[in-house]
Amino acid sequence: MLYERRLVRRSQTAEQQIICNLQPYLARCNSFCSGAIKIFNISPFFAHSNCGMSIAKTVVRMEQTIRQLRRRIFMKTLESLFLDSLADIYYAEKQLVKALPKMAKAATHDDLREAFESHLGETEGHVEKLERVFEACDESSWSKRCPAIVGIIKEAEEMISDNKKSPTINAALIAAAQKAEHYEIASYGTLRDWAKQLQNEEAAAILEQILEEEKNADQKLTGLAKTHCNITAEIGEETGQPLARAA
Repeated sequence: MLYERRLVRRSQTAEQQIICNLQPYLARCNSFCSGAIKIFNISPFFAHSNCGMSIAKTVVRMEQTIRQLRRRIFMKTLESLFLDSLADIYYAEKQLVKALPKMAKAATHDDLREAFESHLGETEGHVEKLERVFEACDESSWSKRCPAIVGIIKEAEEMISDNKKSPTINAALIAAAQKAEHYEIASYGTLRDWAKQLQNEEAAAILEQILEEEKNADQKLTGLAKTHCNITAEIGEETGQPLARAA
């Protein structure tokens, strides 16, 4: 299966290179078609002559060819979409490795700080697991800038700054962290399903492991929010005791 995927990828790469080399031809075809249409509009008589009819048929065939080639140039396979998304979440995890220590430092509740520190270790493990997923796809690991996680981390930094030295800081940190968790959960769920569709069971199993760890981290944050951090933010007073209210 690995050898077959490698052959398919090489074939797709070669085809894409050939099609890209046809781009100048497409540009010339476009110019020819546009020029011919202008002539037809200016001279209806010429358009109905034998020469004009022949040119018109050629223009139609060329336009059809252009549309077909453009579809091929911009067409993505599920495998290429999977690898792009894998590179995206790989970048995201590496950015979170840098962000989590800052969030742990900003937390004033011990259990929340420990949760961030614990998840930092898991996140470092996710980076390693993703490298194994790349290997399972016969690819070297590579990153693709993820605007979503960049925005989430930037917002987290703003929330830390806005709520620093306030009883709302821990609730704000949980809100920021869960935005990252939910993005990761959505990403890993999709990647796992795509890996299964591509019959890459090794990759799917690794992605399933990461997905479960992200879900557990999210549930832990929800528990901390309900038992302490949200209530503390509301009453405006920090305490070391659980503050969960009766439902």
